[in-house]
Amino acid sequence: MSAMPRENDVLFGRGTVINNHFGNQRYRMLVDSKKKAFAAEPIRKKKRAMAIAVIAEVQNLGGRFLEEDTTSASKPILPHQSRSQGGGETNIALHSKILEKQWTPVEYDKILTKVMHRLREKKAEPYCDKGPISSSSDSDGKNHAAPRPDHVESFSSVSVQPVQPSNGEIPVAVDPLIGNLDLDELDLLRSLTPVGAEASTVDAHPTMQTVDGHMSSRNNLHDGAPFLQEMSMKQWITQNLTFLNSPKQMSSYILTGLAVAHKLTICLLGAEKDEQQNGITNPIPLESITAENIQMVTKLDMNSGMQQLSIEYVWVAIPFGASHERGTNQARLFSVGVILYELFTGVTLDQSQFTPPTMSLNAMDLKNKAGEIGTSDSSGSTRQPKRSQLGDSLLSGLSSRGLPYPLCALILNLIECYYGILAQNEAYSSLSDLLMDVQLMLNDPNRFLRSIVISSSPTLGTTCDKLYGREEELRRLHLAYHRHLNGECVTVTVAGNAGVGKSRLAMHVEKTLSIPNGGLFFSAKFDERIDNAQPLAILSSIFNPLCLAFLQFTPREGIEAARQKLIRAFGTQADLLAVVVPSISGLLPPSCFKSTTTPVDITLSMSFLLGAFLRVIASHSRPITLFFDDVQFADPFSLQLIGSLVSSMQGKSILFLACHRDDQGGDNEGLTNFLSSVSQFLTDSIHLNNLELDGVNTYLSDSLRLSPRITKPLAREMLAKTRGNPLFLDRLLGELLRDKLIYTSIDPPRFQFDLEKISDLAVSDDVVALIMADFSRIDINLQRGLQIASCIGAVIDGNLVDILSRNMKVNLENALVQCTSRGFLEKIGANGFRFIHDQVQQAAYDMLTDDEKRQQHMEIGLALYLHSMAISNIDDRLFFTAVSQINKGGPESVYDANQKEVIATMNLEAGLLSQQRADIRKALQLFRLGIAWLDENYNWTSQYSLSIKLFGAAAEASCHLNELDSVKTYSDAVEIHALSIDDKLPCMVATIKTLVRQEKFGECMALTFKFLGLMGEPPLRVVTDLGLQADMAGLGQRLATSATDESILALEATDDLRVTVKLKLLSSLIHFIVFVEPLLVADIVYRMMQLTLDNGLTNESSLAITSYGHCVLAFGDFAGAVRFGRLALKILDMQPSSSVQSSTRFFVYQQMMWMATPLHTLAESIADAHKIGDQLGDRMYSHLNLACSYFTEYFAGNCLASTRDKLQDCAVSMLRGGFDLHAGLAFVFIQQIAVLIGGEDALEDGQVNGVPIGTGAPKKQRRKEIVRAIRDVSQSSKGLLSSTVGRRHDLDEYQ
Repeated sequence: MSAMPRENDVLFGRGTVINNHFGNQRYRMLVDSKKKAFAAEPIRKKKRAMAIAVIAEVQNLGGRFLEEDTTSASKPILPHQSRSQGGGETNIALHSKILEKQWTPVEYDKILTKVMHRLREKKAEPYCDKGPISSSSDSDGKNHAAPRPDHVESFSSVSVQPVQPSNGEIPVAVDPLIGNLDLDELDLLRSLTPVGAEASTVDAHPTMQTVDGHMSSRNNLHDGAPFLQEMSMKQWITQNLTFLNSPKQMSSYILTGLAVAHKLTICLLGAEKDEQQNGITNPIPLESITAENIQMVTKLDMNSGMQQLSIEYVWVAIPFGASHERGTNQARLFSVGVILYELFTGVTLDQSQFTPPTMSLNAMDLKNKAGEIGTSDSSGSTRQPKRSQLGDSLLSGLSSRGLPYPLCALILNLIECYYGILAQNEAYSSLSDLLMDVQLMLNDPNRFLRSIVISSSPTLGTTCDKLYGREEELRRLHLAYHRHLNGECVTVTVAGNAGVGKSRLAMHVEKTLSIPNGGLFFSAKFDERIDNAQPLAILSSIFNPLCLAFLQFTPREGIEAARQKLIRAFGTQADLLAVVVPSISGLLPPSCFKSTTTPVDITLSMSFLLGAFLRVIASHSRPITLFFDDVQFADPFSLQLIGSLVSSMQGKSILFLACHRDDQGGDNEGLTNFLSSVSQFLTDSIHLNNLELDGVNTYLSDSLRLSPRITKPLAREMLAKTRGNPLFLDRLLGELLRDKLIYTSIDPPRFQFDLEKISDLAVSDDVVALIMADFSRIDINLQRGLQIASCIGAVIDGNLVDILSRNMKVNLENALVQCTSRGFLEKIGANGFRFIHDQVQQAAYDMLTDDEKRQQHMEIGLALYLHSMAISNIDDRLFFTAVSQINKGGPESVYDANQKEVIATMNLEAGLLSQQRADIRKALQLFRLGIAWLDENYNWTSQYSLSIKLFGAAAEASCHLNELDSVKTYSDAVEIHALSIDDKLPCMVATIKTLVRQEKFGECMALTFKFLGLMGEPPLRVVTDLGLQADMAGLGQRLATSATDESILALEATDDLRVTVKLKLLSSLIHFIVFVEPLLVADIVYRMMQLTLDNGLTNESSLAITSYGHCVLAFGDFAGAVRFGRLALKILDMQPSSSVQSSTRFFVYQQMMWMATPLHTLAESIADAHKIGDQLGDRMYSHLNLACSYFTEYFAGNCLASTRDKLQDCAVSMLRGGFDLHAGLAFVFIQQIAVLIGGEDALEDGQVNGVPIGTGAPKKQRRKEIVRAIRDVSQSSKGLLSSTVGRRHDLDEYQ
């Protein structure tokens, strides 16, 4: 890549022209100043660093390293092209021989080699500053002097020009910030009278007057208007500094003085930018930068009866006739230092006490790190000027006025600029650096202005309330939150490696967004070590406080409105939700908690109830934010519930925040499924990377309370060692402080760091290894305490600490308190503790070997279990934690068979409790662990009863999770070892249910027939069987005579297990047999009715009566069908806990009651059945009832197109839920509607609404058959309403 040479560039090559190039001469001078230090330095790494500093110096001055490009043809550069392309460089013509060549940038390694070689040369070339360095010829043949070395780049944004006075007096400059003023301020400034001018020579502004040679406001403060004054800085110092008589007054003056310094620096930077960008040739001259020429406008306000002084404007008045010499950057910085010295001490600095350096200030101007450049004395050696005596005198003058050391250092570092390139290392090199330091002192005076306390154990500046290098991520979070405030459901995920600061970023929402906007913020952290021992405990820690906060902060009318909505949504199923939200009992009446129903799918039921709860609360509450941390450690059921909540809350105002690691690989299936489920609802997905240099430097600057320009070399080293990981950075900083590589010094009183030793320090690449090394330094008892705590989890409850201290004979609380003081833990609540980060917990845990881990878990578990046995009220949380810890110990830790049996029983109890709390996967895990604790050689003999219970419970849990292979595994084991048919029944039912769920109807029928045969039932008969016909006739006679409705309703519930199981198996068939073997339906219904009438009512009795009513309807007995439909509904009212509530109501309403109920009423009843299905987790019949309600609404007069759209959504949902067959029926109905609307042409494309014809239908059905059926049904549908009217006429007599 070719490059056009510039005056500041260093050109590689030979010859006089190259040697005399300005950039080369400055480079040689720079290198020569380093040679003595380079030769004296014994460490090679530091020699290399010095060479790198030389390269950086050239680059900071706008220079590049170029060499001749010999690979391409030379391309002459025209004279106008030779002008500088870089910012701020003077347009100087280069030598024609330079322009004749093609130049290209040099590779960095080559540059470094050349610089190292140059530094090793023993003899320094003399530098001559007598006259022009070189001459060059332009196109007209005239010679031009080489550029003066005091030229620099300048930047900022203000224009400063002198104003021509009319009376010859000294003028004032136009305000440099005039572009930012409003009209009133502009009018004010235009009215200001130049210092010393007659009042009659200008038009006085109505709010300003001359007071002792300066302008002031005429308005009295008591009039409410601010009091404005214009004066020189000299006058202001005299008026204010002279009368200070207390430290408090001095502190106030210091802050005001810093405001003056801030505005002055901005003014000077603005002049530099105009010089650079706008080509202004007369910037603020060096000799004008004095306290006499600096003008100010101050404003005095009365705020709540208190006077407040503020600095409005500061600018420089340029006297006419003043030299236009701008001076070097170092000279201008020195002038600012002189001004600030006078500003804060009131003493005008005697500049005669400064000894001029060998090289004048105007002889060289290097922008960055000028203090690293020396100059040659007469002997040719380099030297640094001593300022100790003068510096001590100046420091004494500053300190005597009560100035804190950081401000003293700032002023001294400015004054040090007098020595130019000979200045000390921390001397300022640019106004931008000065502006940054002044701004830090103003914005955070406690950190950057206050003198630090010198101590052998110094305290770093707190950084826990700040985020570093996260500006873009914070902006995105702010946008997301404002969308939430506008009523949207917002979901944001935050991903990143461990220790990158995900949690702190998310918690920022609480501090800066939620609380200021009156919102509610709730958080929960999933824990890898605790393994979510108590089911849904983490979610409970969010939703229970949410309910309590709602009751506390919501107005009474809002609470009442929410109560009524929740009563309608929950029915009698609130008991299940109370597991997660115990405080719901304070919101709902007792009638909502009376149900003993075992839901069809308890997980779906919990999902519905929790979603309904959150939707209602969000509708009547303040803005709600729910934060789930470390979801990669969450159990699958919790992730499923969170994903379901995100889906169900669309359209409501709520913010979901979820943090997770992205370094877990693809092994975490639960996390992968969760992220996939919420992907379509994501508002934003934020990925956090490690900090870059600026973020690391700002963090170190805040921690060490030093200027960022001072900490930057340290930041580079810390970045290289930690890769910018915030946790790693924090731990390493603590280690450096402890090892005295970062320390506080008395003179100067500030933090210092040994950069060379830090650079040479060997640091592990893994933060966990670093923390473990930190652990190794502490007492063995403290290590033991951390290890015990790490086995428990990220949070250690105070109650657990007390129990373990007593039962394990350790002073755990004392150990954890000491670990807290060492920065490993933090205190929560009265007696609780929490690891500061899960990586710290991981490091403590990894200190144990695998055998030690198992032993430690076992000790903790047994201690907790023994305590739980000793108390009267069992604490579920304590019990689950004990079981979890013992299981982590593992069967290999216990040798006694009786103890193993006890532990297996504990797992059984914990699994059954988990089932009651809807966490079926956790229950299955516990049942499996219980089986693992059994003696594999004798479990079916000496442990028979426990084995039957564990294997049966595992089969039922696997059925809930639709894991057919697991069901078969446990059922087969029971089939082999069970001693009676009754012991096999739970596994039988689980197997049949799973086959039905997976729509494996053929296999399901075969197994059902087998199981019924084992229980003594004869084979099922087809409807043409004469014996079945006779039995059906006898049943009809019985129902018409002795088995009246009243006698059936008076039947008691049966407790015969076999009868119950038979009805469960037969009812499982009734849901699908009509599609597979419809000829068997009559015998199934007959047997269900006989079992009910002969033995009493069961959970499935209402479904039996409904099915019988459907058979009666098939024979044309409409009145009889309605009778049995109503009878089934009455039984359901008697059995509110029945799990067939939704399915029975579907058959009753869809098949019978439509003939005897107004269609609008019927549609409402079916919608209620849909809601009951949601409450019970009966997803299939919830969908079917919803679909049925839609086309009932159509027959009641609703728009056909609207019905089609609603059915489409419902059918798609059924298809996603795995109910292909029922979804197929819904699609057929949708296709019928399409024909009714658009005619048979709607079927020509082979699809309707984007869904192919035949979707969801059994494979054996051909597409042509389905199309023909649709056409036939569409014709008959047109006469449906008139037919319905006729049938209702037939029912009049029955009613």
